[in-house]
Amino acid sequence: MRVSPVGHVHLRTTLAVTLLCAPFSALGQSEPPSGTVTGDQKVATPADEGPAAPTENSPTKNSPAEESAAETSEPEEPAIDPYLEAKERVGRAEQLYTEGNYDAALTEFEQAYSTMTGHPARNYVLFNVGKCQEKLYRYDAAIKSYRTYLENSGDGAEDKGAVEAKIDLLEGLLGTLKVKVTSRKGAPPSEYEIWVDGRLLQGSPESFMIPGGNHQVELRAAGFEVENQEVQVPSRSEKSLVFELTPLAKEYRGLPGTYFWTAAGLAGAAGIVGGTFGVLTVSKKSELKQAAPESITQDDADALKNRALTADVFFVGAGVCATTAIILAFLTDWSGEEEKGPVQIQELGVAPTPGGGFLGLRGAF
Repeated sequence: MRVSPVGHVHLRTTLAVTLLCAPFSALGQSEPPSGTVTGDQKVATPADEGPAAPTENSPTKNSPAEESAAETSEPEEPAIDPYLEAKERVGRAEQLYTEGNYDAALTEFEQAYSTMTGHPARNYVLFNVGKCQEKLYRYDAAIKSYRTYLENSGDGAEDKGAVEAKIDLLEGLLGTLKVKVTSRKGAPPSEYEIWVDGRLLQGSPESFMIPGGNHQVELRAAGFEVENQEVQVPSRSEKSLVFELTPLAKEYRGLPGTYFWTAAGLAGAAGIVGGTFGVLTVSKKSELKQAAPESITQDDADALKNRALTADVFFVGAGVCATTAIILAFLTDWSGEEEKGPVQIQELGVAPTPGGGFLGLRGAF
């Protein structure tokens, strides 16, 4: 178990809670209760008394205006305590700190501090924020909180010497981490974040004050892969790290639409050619059926067979191209940006021949 080298200092919650409670009880109370003495108020004596106040049996008569005002007046609503949430958070934070849950106590103290603007005990809550940060070994943040506490307290702070000594002690536990950022390709990022042990560091982007010891340092920059390094920083000394960032791969946006339209065009063209030769095959077959058997030559039979085979080939090609077009439809970027593909069909022609057919295609690559 790690023990903070800074001596134990009692938590300043007693004074904070006392100051918190003082204005809470005063809210909605316009004058002190009967029989109490406050400030310059004196206790009344018989010699100082004026005319006798009416007793219960003394007849009193209100004016019509007073009676009307009494009838129309509404009961006063109780004043809302503007610091009720802060008071509850300070109480929870004090309990959490006593139990050793410094992280949760820090969260409660910070939230209470942000909601206590104008409250006289706000500065003492800031001191407790520094105590929690110190317990969590966030010495750089604790030093900042303590310094702000002294600035707000002014020269009249009774514990000024003790707090300044604490700041000097914590500064001796810090080391300096210097960071240099380069890129494997192109210019390095101008803006980036340094995270140490899961906490974002604030300050100069090239130099940071962190507690001495082993730390996990992470550098994050937009458009680059996250880089991690482990470093050991001695107290009161410097340690330099060089991060060589790798740019992220360009986002995959899909294939250009030309691939799809090329495949779809070829499927349509092959289907038309196959249909054309199919019609020619049926026509030739009908013609041969009507002719006399002795007039049919071997060339006629071969021509019929070739036309039927050509039709089948183009139909199969049309099916393959149509399947390809369907697949490309899911892989195509349909964002609307025009981008030239590898193939651009400019002219398509079909010419049947006695032995089969001819498909003419002219385009640009």
